[in-house]
Amino acid sequence: MSPASRAHFAIRAAADPQTVPRLLNYFAQLGLVPAAIAMQANEDGLAVEITQHHLPLANAHIIAEKMRASCLVETVSLAFSA
Repeated sequence: MSPASRAHFAIRAAADPQTVPRLLNYFAQLGLVPAAIAMQANEDGLAVEITQHHLPLANAHIIAEKMRASCLVETVSLAFSA
């Protein structure tokens, strides 16, 4: 599995106190600390952006699918950059 230079996760989710810890737990399960986390709360819920360096492509897709399966998450977009 080749690593992506940077995996960027853009998540729209419910404004619930458990949302961010649950999202970060997917990285913690792999022993990873994200390079950057940004969150914006608004009337529509939460907009969360997480960047992880040197994450194998397969792992990035698995994390995104696990996020999508969460009842608190509305959408997850995954992008890669150099």
